[in-house]
Amino acid sequence: QGSEAFALLKTGKSYGILLAYHKKSSLHLAKTVPLHQPVIRKNVFCVGFVGLGVFAKNVQLPNLTQLKDYHLRAVCSRTPLQSKNIARQFHADYCTSDFSSLLTDSRIDLVFITTKNNLHALLTIQAARAKKNVFLEKPMAMNEKELKEMIKEIKKNNIFFTLGLNRRFSPLAKMAKESLQDRTHPLM
Repeated sequence: QGSEAFALLKTGKSYGILLAYHKKSSLHLAKTVPLHQPVIRKNVFCVGFVGLGVFAKNVQLPNLTQLKDYHLRAVCSRTPLQSKNIARQFHADYCTSDFSSLLTDSRIDLVFITTKNNLHALLTIQAARAKKNVFLEKPMAMNEKELKEMIKEIKKNNIFFTLGLNRRFSPLAKMAKESLQDRTHPLM
């Protein structure tokens, strides 16, 4: 009924229109959408990527897709359209808005978690329980309780875990380290 809504706005008798989308609408995107038939070479790590923020889109995904030993299997975002666009851009096999799809995909060896900070511990715990190796962007957790639970699950499920601390590679951080390395006294 979009045409009627715009016609009503043009009359000046209304200042706003409430649009309702039904779940069966053609605009509704399924939770998981395959994009193409994957061609996965032997001896590569298949990666699932959750959290598609600026750093992930501009740095991590471009770098990851350049590595020969990694294959971008899936991308996951709570926003289905963003997930689909990023998956197409970086040639992922599929996109999803359902994190559990990455955890149940037997081909995924490694999950990159680059979501908002408050989800880091929860998603890492879920990935560990699913026996998925994890690359987690900092910070690890929001509090000590989350941190202890995360460490417990990582050890219990014997997964590989690494924390992304990219600032140590920034030119400014390297310069600061070099200028302070020979100091023996405090610096004001």
